[in-house]
Amino acid sequence: MPSLIMSSYHSIRVLNRFPIIRHFGTKSEPLLMVVGGAVMDITSTFAMETAVDIKSPSSFLHTSCPGTVRQNLGGVGRNVAEAAYRSGTDTLLVSAVGSDLASKILIDGIKKSGMRVEGIRQYGGETTAVGVIFQEWLLVFCLIMLYQIYNALHSPDGQLISAVADMNVFKMITSSQVLAALESHSPSLVCCDGNLEPNVLCDTARIASNLNIPVHFEPTSIPKSLKIFEDTATLTAGCFKSISPNQHELAAMSNTAREVLPEVEERYKMSELTKHQLDGLPDTAIECLPYALHLSNFFRVIVTKLGEHGCLITGQANGKPVLRYFKPHAIRSDQIKSVTGAGDSFVGVMLSHLNRNLYCLKDLEHPYWQEVIHHAQNAAIRTLQSHDAVGV
Repeated sequence: MPSLIMSSYHSIRVLNRFPIIRHFGTKSEPLLMVVGGAVMDITSTFAMETAVDIKSPSSFLHTSCPGTVRQNLGGVGRNVAEAAYRSGTDTLLVSAVGSDLASKILIDGIKKSGMRVEGIRQYGGETTAVGVIFQEWLLVFCLIMLYQIYNALHSPDGQLISAVADMNVFKMITSSQVLAALESHSPSLVCCDGNLEPNVLCDTARIASNLNIPVHFEPTSIPKSLKIFEDTATLTAGCFKSISPNQHELAAMSNTAREVLPEVEERYKMSELTKHQLDGLPDTAIECLPYALHLSNFFRVIVTKLGEHGCLITGQANGKPVLRYFKPHAIRSDQIKSVTGAGDSFVGVMLSHLNRNLYCLKDLEHPYWQEVIHHAQNAAIRTLQSHDAVGV
């Protein structure tokens, strides 16, 4: 049987260098509910003086290498929730952990941040998600059991090369757990990450939609981004209001939508877009447009994260396509410590601002979007400059 973790709603935080006292849990405070993964990340970094060459795996395989190892709280859902919380939003994380040492560290860490933990269920006999992140200067190998494991290999400039994720305990997050949280907390906005089982994802979207609560989907990875297509009725009913894929997830989702969803009339073609709409867009954004325009038939808001190329928002309004491109915030390559969590931080802060201004989800042309994305990009930059999954 799972156990519930209780915490106080009262917290004192420092935001933008000013101490802010928040009394969460009041009806006047809009609540963001994030349903998804909570993980222990282990980041391993090669020591600079080693003769490791990332382009030559033989230089670091089948041997041990000196370096440093860091442990951080992670998981897409947890990262999004923390970023939103740090941005000033009352946030409830709905997740599952085991009953091992890693779960204690994870829960204690979430409590110390001031966040709620009553949405997290602990399961006896299960082990907690542990992510092992391999960075450019150090590589270690670990024994994978029933942990939620995230193993990431980073290039010398901190970019992700590949990763292996073992997230078995997330299968313990059930539709009934999410429904109970919806009923007891009445959030104003819900975010689901791709770690959830397909039936839980779609049940959450359908139930929340019936309660007039908008649902945002954070795809998490290419394979996980396709889970929502296992229930086509939920998608065609418009239960997911917004999504935040990267360019690779966007393409995969569009291609899958063409295969499994009813054929829709292509109202908007690239050739019909005006020079003004396309002016200033980088090639990466232009390449994304056909996929984004197609998906705008099924999702009201599509926020495509383009990394170093910025951010593209697409949708429809008054019978016409809406395109809004936001240039990236500048950061030098030597300032980047890790890319882990940058996209999650972007999404968390974006949702924090949208949760207080839900009208933006219905009006993509509203000027407040400029401020929403500005703060979201700042959050991503802070995380890039940090070894933590959510930069302060």
